[in-house]
Parts: sequence; structure tokens; C-alpha cells
Amino acid sequence: NGAGLLTNNTQLAVGVYNMKVTATDNNNNQQTSVGVITVSDTTLPVFTTGVTTQTKEFAAQGVSQTIVATDAASITYSVNDTTNFQINSGTGALTNKTQLAVGVYNVQVTATDGHGVQANSIGVITVQDNTPPVFTTGVTNETKEFALQNVAQTIVATDAAGVTYSVNDTANFVINSVTGALTNETQLAVGTYNVKVTATDGHELTNTSTGVITVSDNTAPSVTNSVIADSIIYENNVILSVDASDQSSVNKVIANVSGTLTPMTLSSGNTYTATLTQPVVGTYNVQYLVNDTYNNVNS
Repeated sequence: NGAGLLTNNTQLAVGVYNMKVTATDNNNNQQTSVGVITVSDTTLPVFTTGVTTQTKEFAAQGVSQTIVATDAASITYSVNDTTNFQINSGTGALTNKTQLAVGVYNVQVTATDGHGVQANSIGVITVQDNTPPVFTTGVTNETKEFALQNVAQTIVATDAAGVTYSVNDTANFVINSVTGALTNETQLAVGTYNVKVTATDGHELTNTSTGVITVSDNTAPSVTNSVIADSIIYENNVILSVDASDQSSVNKVIANVSGTLTPMTLSSGNTYTATLTQPVVGTYNVQYLVNDTYNNVNS
């Protein structure tokens, strides 16, 4: 201006400016002054919102942050761990790129201005697993018939970290650690079994499902092959013979001969016999009563 005050007319970009000022008097006499104006950028971007340190639940929560830095020049964003994270270079939106495994992640976001000047913001993202497996199909209470019915259940539990199965009573039951198929390991005796299946995820978190397996014996013994020897000759002994068997075992066999109870003894295999000593002349009705070890009776 007339007073010789020199100012920039616009926002000067970074660079070197060769300046020449000319002074002219009223008679057009002139004199010049030359100088160099250098504009540089050494001011780092300033984070108003940096990387936030936070803890996330494995597979249930993702990273979602918006990083903000300011600078007179434009800003672009980048992140150090490009395997697990990604950031929008223009908006600063920071997210996980993959399913983050349980662990600790040191995340550094770099803000770079238009002149290559950089500033960093660092935070720690911790991923933990506090969620145990969830049973969608647990151990079912059920009653099985002794020696005729086996246990066959499929236990199902879900977890983001995968599941393996185990059972408490390994003497009597077996479970496939991968599929959850639960079966009896041996022939189960009559009784009650408290079965507990444990589901363990990949980070050692567990959940259990319990059920009661009851084995009962309601099946009567089998009675076959009745033979009555020498039943028509007077004064001879009469030999009674019958085959009796049961899934458990036969406890006793009794011959009811027209109201007279005669115990029978095991002679061979499944064959029980009894001898009637010289029965008097007449007609006799013979009924065999077979009792197994769980008091089931057949005749």
C-alpha cells in the first residue's frame, strides 16, 4: 500500500517466492528491493479424536471408531496393522478387517497432511472371550429297557470358538468329542445314571448339560419247551422239564401242579427240571412260574 506495507493476497502454498518491490517517486524515478519469501509446513496434524483403547467380546463385537485429526492442509489416514484392521483414508473410519482372534492389538493410526507431515495416535484393542458355549440340544432324560434299548443321543452346543464334548461317566458312556453323539459304552445295568456332558470352547470356557438315564427291566422271562415224561404209567415218577431264560437272569422256576408248588432246579443250559414222586391216578394241570432277578413273572 502507500505506506509500503507488504502482505500476501491469498493463502500462500508451501514454496519459495522471489519478491521484488519497486518504489516510484512523482517524477517516475524508481528503485527496487528484492527478497525471497519461503513458505514451509512443519506443523503436525492434531488429533481431536484418537484411537480409543477398548475391550471387545470375541466374535460378538467389532471395532468401529472414527479417528479425527485437523490440519491446515488436507489429511489422509492410514493404520499400521493392515492384516487385521482397515481405515478409510478420507473419513478416518477404523474397523476390523477380519474376525479378530482373542488377544491384544496395538493399533497406530497415522494422519498425514498434504505436505507429508505426520502425527500418530496409538491405542490398544483387547479381544477377550467371556461367552461360554450354549446348548441347543442338551442331555435328554429317558428310560431304557434293560438289554433291549441303548442310549443314542446327539448333544449340540454352539460357540464362535468351536466346541468339543466330554462326558462325566466314562465307565458307562462315551461321547464323540466333535459330533456330540452320546451312547452307552457298556451294557447298562438296571439303575439310574446321572449323565453330565461338558461343552468346552476353543478358549477353555465350559458349559454343562445334565440328564438322567434310567434303565428298567419290565420284560418277563421266556418260557418254552415244556416236557412231561412218564405221565401215563401208574406208580412211575413224573419228570417235568421246561426251558426258561431272561435278559437279566432267572431267579426261580416253580411248577404249579394243580395247586401244589414244586421248585425246579437248573439241570443244563436253560433247562429246569422237577420230579413228581409217584403221583396218584388223575389229571393234573401243570403251570410253570418263572421269576427273573427284577421280579418279572411269566408262566
